[in-house]
Amino acid sequence: MKRFIKILIVVLAIVRVIGWQIERLINRVDRTKPLPTASPRALELHQTNPVVDVHNDTLLFERNFLNRSKFGPEGHIDLPRAEQADVNLLVFAAATLIPMGFNAAGTDSSAPDLLKLVYGARFSPQTFMTPFQRAIHQSKRLHGMVGQSGGRMHMVLNQKDLEPVENKRSLGAVLGFEGAQAVGDKVENIHTLFDRGYRVAGLSHFVDNKYAHSKHGAKRTGLTVEGRDLVGRCAELGMVIDLAHLSATGVEDVLSITKNVPLLVSHTGLRSLVDNNRTIIDEQALEIARRGGLIGIGFWEEVVPDNTPEAIVDGIQHAIELLGEDHVCFGSDYDGAITPSFDISQLPVLTHVMLQRGMSEPTVKKIIGGNALRFFRSVLPA
Repeated sequence: MKRFIKILIVVLAIVRVIGWQIERLINRVDRTKPLPTASPRALELHQTNPVVDVHNDTLLFERNFLNRSKFGPEGHIDLPRAEQADVNLLVFAAATLIPMGFNAAGTDSSAPDLLKLVYGARFSPQTFMTPFQRAIHQSKRLHGMVGQSGGRMHMVLNQKDLEPVENKRSLGAVLGFEGAQAVGDKVENIHTLFDRGYRVAGLSHFVDNKYAHSKHGAKRTGLTVEGRDLVGRCAELGMVIDLAHLSATGVEDVLSITKNVPLLVSHTGLRSLVDNNRTIIDEQALEIARRGGLIGIGFWEEVVPDNTPEAIVDGIQHAIELLGEDHVCFGSDYDGAITPSFDISQLPVLTHVMLQRGMSEPTVKKIIGGNALRFFRSVLPA
C-alpha cells in the first residue's frame, strides 16, 4: 500500500509539472518574421480610443494574468502587455473540454479529454471530472484576477460596465464559455453560469455536445432540441451567442430562431479568402452582419493567409469589403494554441498597417474597438 501511495504521489507530481509546461509548448510567438514599427499615429489611436479583442483562451493556463509572463516568447497576453497596447476590453473564453488526437476530418466526442490532464495537475476532483465545474472554476479565476488587480480591471456584466471601457479608465473583462458542454446535463445550468458572470455563450468547440454540433465534430449537423432551448434562454438573459466552431447547419439553425438577436463569430475568417472548415461561409456571415452581428478576424494562418500583420489586415479588408465596416473586429484567439507573429503588446502594428493601406481613421477606430463596443451594448443586459 505504501509503495502504491509513493507511486501515485510521483505520478501526480509529474502530471502537475506537465500541466505547468503545456503553455511553453503551445502558446508561442513566431519571432522569425520582421514586424513593422507602429507609427506615432497608430499608437495615438490606441491611446485615445477603445481597443477590444473578442476572444482569448488565457483562463485555461495557470499563469498569473496580472504579471508579465515569465515564459519569454511563450504566452500571448497578460495585463501589463494589454495595458502596453492600450487595450480596454477582452473576452476571456473558458475552454472546458479539449479532445486528444483532434482530427479536422471529424473528432469523436468519446476521444480522451486533454483537460483531465490539465485539471488533474491542479488536484481538483470536481474540475477533473466535469466541464460544468471547470466553467465554475474558471469564473472564480477571472473574478479573483479582477479583485486582485487594484482597479486596473473590472467585470463587464451589463451595459453600464462598458462606460469605464469607453472612457479608458480600466480594462473590461467579459467572461464566456467555449462549447455548451460547459452547461452540463441540465439546460437550467445556464442561469447558474449567468449568475457566475458568464455573458458569452459559445455553442460548440472541438467536439459535438448535448446542445450543438461542431465544425470539427463527428456529426456536423445542427442544434439539438436542448440546444434550441439553450439559445432561447441565452437570448432572454442578454448573453451574447457565439457561433465560432459551430457547424454550418448549426449556424443556420441559430439564424432561424434568433430573428432579432445580433450574433457573434468571435474568432474566424471568411471562406472566400481562406477555404477550409474553420472559416465561416460568406453567405452566413452576410446574414449575421445584416442583423447587426459581428465577425472577429483571427490572427493565425488557418483563418487568414498568414500570421503576419499584413495578412491579418488582408483578412480584415476582405471582411470589410464583403460585410461593411460596421461588422468586423479583432478576434485574435490569443493563448489558444496558435502561433501569431506578435503578442498583444504589439497590437498597434495592425493599426499601423491598416492606416498604411489607406483605411480612413473613422474606419480604423471601428475595427480596433468601436464595433465591438457597440455590439456588446446592443446585447448585454441594461
